[in-house]
Amino acid sequence: MELERLQAILMAGFFAFAQIAISVMLVVNWSRAATGRLQRNPFLGVRTPATMRSEGVIMGAPLPTSPIWRSPSP
Repeated sequence: MELERLQAILMAGFFAFAQIAISVMLVVNWSRAATGRLQRNPFLGVRTPATMRSEGVIMGAPLPTSPIWRSPSP
């Protein structure tokens, strides 16, 4: 009985650690994207010759399709 309890505690600890680690990674990536410091991902994304040519194409590509949020005027 003691071994089963130890296994359950270890599994719960692992899943708690995994959730915390994923949350930290999400917050870090979100903050880097919000401030414009997020680098281009070398493994995932749009991989066409046009998008690989320059950083300006990458930065300008999503703008027309993204919703624009503006703060209300005072």
